[in-house]
Amino acid sequence: MLMVLPLLAYSSLLLTIGNMQRGADWGRAGLRAAILWGAYAAISAELLSLIHGITALGLALAWGLALAVGSLVLFQQKKRLGVLLWPRLQWPRGWLDRILLAGIVAILAVTGILGLISPPQSNDSLGYHMARVAHWAQNRSLGHFATGIEMQNSMSPGGEILVLHSYVLTQGDRLANSVQWAAMVFSALAASILARQLGGSERSGWVAAAFVASLPMGIAEASNTLMDYAAAFWVAGAVAETLGLFHPVEAGGWKANIGFLSLATGMALLTKGSSIPFLAPFGLGVVYFLLRRVRLAEGIRWGAIGASLILIPTVGYLSRNVATYGHPFGGELVEMTGNQMPTLKGVLSISLRNAALHAGTPWPEVNHWIFRGVAAVHSKLGVEVNDPRTTGWGYFAVGTPTTHEAGAGNPAHAYLSLVLFGVLVLRPRRMGRLPLMYGVALAAGFVLFSAAFKWQIWGSRLHLPFFVVLGPLAAIVMDHSLPRQIPRLIGLALIAVSWPWLLGIFSRPIIPAASGTNVPSVLRQSREDLYYVNVDWVAEGYRSVTARISENGCSQVGLVLSGQAMEYLLWAELGAPRDDLRLEWFVAGTPSARYEAATFSPCAVICEGCPPDWTVIRGLPLREKVGDIWLFMRPQ
Repeated sequence: MLMVLPLLAYSSLLLTIGNMQRGADWGRAGLRAAILWGAYAAISAELLSLIHGITALGLALAWGLALAVGSLVLFQQKKRLGVLLWPRLQWPRGWLDRILLAGIVAILAVTGILGLISPPQSNDSLGYHMARVAHWAQNRSLGHFATGIEMQNSMSPGGEILVLHSYVLTQGDRLANSVQWAAMVFSALAASILARQLGGSERSGWVAAAFVASLPMGIAEASNTLMDYAAAFWVAGAVAETLGLFHPVEAGGWKANIGFLSLATGMALLTKGSSIPFLAPFGLGVVYFLLRRVRLAEGIRWGAIGASLILIPTVGYLSRNVATYGHPFGGELVEMTGNQMPTLKGVLSISLRNAALHAGTPWPEVNHWIFRGVAAVHSKLGVEVNDPRTTGWGYFAVGTPTTHEAGAGNPAHAYLSLVLFGVLVLRPRRMGRLPLMYGVALAAGFVLFSAAFKWQIWGSRLHLPFFVVLGPLAAIVMDHSLPRQIPRLIGLALIAVSWPWLLGIFSRPIIPAASGTNVPSVLRQSREDLYYVNVDWVAEGYRSVTARISENGCSQVGLVLSGQAMEYLLWAELGAPRDDLRLEWFVAGTPSARYEAATFSPCAVICEGCPPDWTVIRGLPLREKVGDIWLFMRPQ
């Protein structure tokens, strides 16, 4: 019931912004309300964290305050204006556009329902995304804690902070996937707005939204907690506000654009540092505007204001990392993922392999030909395909498209965009200056990403911001170079070819045959079983030891786990969040060991991969062994 407060707060923001910019697009108001809502969620959690106030009451008061302020502003607007405007939906006029809208709504509906049915499942979600949320809720704070999985502390926390609100307010993870789903909805909205900002017609807006909604990786991410879609939305929001600088029709003019794009950029940094290279080239447009379109003193002042707004959501996270790891982004992870060959050859190597992540076709012969082509370029460059200086995890290959959320590419969209980029380059005058500059910024962002980060076998999901911002450009180029109905038909084709991902995500298929997986349909499995689909080998051990702990009435549990442990499953099995439940890591020699709770006295310890000679931990005898999972607990 408390979860209605954040929803009402968003509604008040939407109405307030919409009534401030009377006559403007309600879609823009919705986008801005989402940016402000997300920034408020992050900042309020940081402030509550200072007093260990991240509780159901604390968060309810925070959202109640936002709702009260929004309602007061609306009351004042009504007194001043006489009547409040309400959102108006702009329905498509043509029948083909209506079919396109129906396809978009179908994708959003299916992914939304799938996100509600399915619990967090991916290895990363279970290992650190959701585990950190459980620790924060337990500690009532975003502060660092002792852990053997340092990513729980060091990784950008923006998306998980949004999940934390629903986790605490609903006392569970039923809505955990909704953050990514909402990001998908608002990304499609942002794509439609961007298409119109680039000079497109109403129909190009629908095509752009269809392009984004039908992205295979986007569909796979819309029902999980990996947070790449959340990052994509912040990037799209920031880009929309950047373009708005040159057409300031909203309330507040260009100064409001600076404020919103800065908040969106700050949230992008807080959610995924890997999204910043895609934004950087658009940042040059902001610099150009401040230096050339406004007075120097005013430009400097608003540049400083923008930088401050970027830092406000992120300062807590960055300062905690500096205190724990000596680096704002966690030093070890930066060394593991950062490109160590920032030369032309190194960047070209990574760029080619990043592009090839989306090049897989259903035909192995074609894939082999693509692989040989990439390998031949590397041979000419004198660079190894899997050079450790440019390669993070995995070995380069070009495989058939997969519905697995860790490796799904966007092949149809990639090949279409490659053709459209060619049209843009060959016919720049017909497209106009703004789409051309937009395309250059997009391409530069992709290259900057490849210059900053090593290639990874699952890197396709990190490219989601690029594809979301690419959608509007694709729609514009089609609108300017193809007969009237063809872009809509292409949009419908993209929706049609997305069905294997929509109905057959590898770990949570609606129709198993669509994904080639042996996992039963989510419609035939319990939520408890769905947790273990990707990690079934730990199910017996985790369930057995947590059952013994519950039978003993024990609620103070120590953890001695590996760095690859699926920790969140233990929280879920023990019924978290619970006021009486406490799980704490015992670690030594790690950066976070300093945060170990000195007064914590467990009644049970779960150990994974313990040395064979361990028979006692913290005075608790070995009680049970289930494979690598050992339970230390006194008999009843």
